[in-house]
Amino acid sequence: MKLNPSKCAFGVSAGNFWDLWSAKRHRSQPGSSQSSHGDTPPRNKKELQRLTGKLVALGRFIARFTDELRPFFLAIRKAGTQGWTDNCQNALERIKHCLMHPPILSSPIPKEKLYMYLAVSEWAISAVLFRCPSPKEQKPVYYVSRHWQM
Repeated sequence: MKLNPSKCAFGVSAGNFWDLWSAKRHRSQPGSSQSSHGDTPPRNKKELQRLTGKLVALGRFIARFTDELRPFFLAIRKAGTQGWTDNCQNALERIKHCLMHPPILSSPIPKEKLYMYLAVSEWAISAVLFRCPSPKEQKPVYYVSRHWQM
């Protein structure tokens, strides 16, 4: 993965991440959460596809994100009949919560044991590699999540 340093935000606290992201994308004022959190839902299939495309781009930064995006994919398929549903709105709220509280990845320490969680759902497979600095603490090191191709 290649990162463009001019597009990266380093040293941003978790609480301000959504405000920073929405300020860059929507040109709203940082700190005014109401402007980005109260957006109207997509009105047609094209707007829904645009929103889903933006969310898919963020998927590599959030574990098990594909499961959260499933209502959007289903809504695109059914855009002529149902379109935006309460299930989509609930998924969007969960995604906003994930973006406002992003997980912090840690660096592995040489010769320290690493563990892995594997999660398989009907729609995706995810794995998290983590280390345990103490018996009651787990720090994620890396994760990957892939959507099943159907």
